[in-house]
Amino acid sequence: MESENIKNELSKLADLKTLILGPLFQIENNDLIDLLGQLPKLEHLGLRNKELSPQLLTKISELPHLVSLDLSHCENIRDEDIEILANFSQLNSLVLSIGRNVTQIGLNRLVPLMSILKIASSVYSQNDQVENCAVN
Repeated sequence: MESENIKNELSKLADLKTLILGPLFQIENNDLIDLLGQLPKLEHLGLRNKELSPQLLTKISELPHLVSLDLSHCENIRDEDIEILANFSQLNSLVLSIGRNVTQIGLNRLVPLMSILKIASSVYSQNDQVENCAVN
């Protein structure tokens, strides 16, 4: 199914509360940004294995009822993206895959959220071994 068709079909579901898009759903960031603007009641969003843009993360941060966000296997997350994620005040659950583009500076931005968030992450080490960690 093409990106535009996916967006058009899902946009008919204005009352949708949970949306999980895995790697099989190839939807362009611009179409996803448009779609999220039409899903004001969204509470749970999963974008697994997706190339994320700062514009998409900003749009996600504007979802008024979003309480859980799963960005597992989104390996292009950078320090700047972590800064956007750190401003998601309504979240209570965040799942991340943290790759080589996130430094200690980016991780430090998540520290203030640890008291209110359930955070799970997969951290990719220098030799591409996955180290799983969870913070409750």
